[in-house]
Amino acid sequence: MTKHQHQEGAVAIVGDGLLGLKGLSSVLSTTPNAIRTAMCRDRFPLKPLRLGNRLRWRVSDVRRYLAELGNDGAPEAEQGGGR
Repeated sequence: MTKHQHQEGAVAIVGDGLLGLKGLSSVLSTTPNAIRTAMCRDRFPLKPLRLGNRLRWRVSDVRRYLAELGNDGAPEAEQGGGR
């Protein structure tokens, strides 16, 4: 699994590889539950890889997504769902 490091209150992605749900939620500054909810509602933009019964995300996909956001927008999973 890819390692993370904290830089000025943010999590930086180091290296290439795969991220688990906890790592992804740290990088996106959201909760694992928010990601799960967004995925169930087909509102999460990153498609996971299924390895057995575990989900993993490619670091390259996460980097691309963050670049598209311009690093100043909130990920969809964090924007909250309308009740």
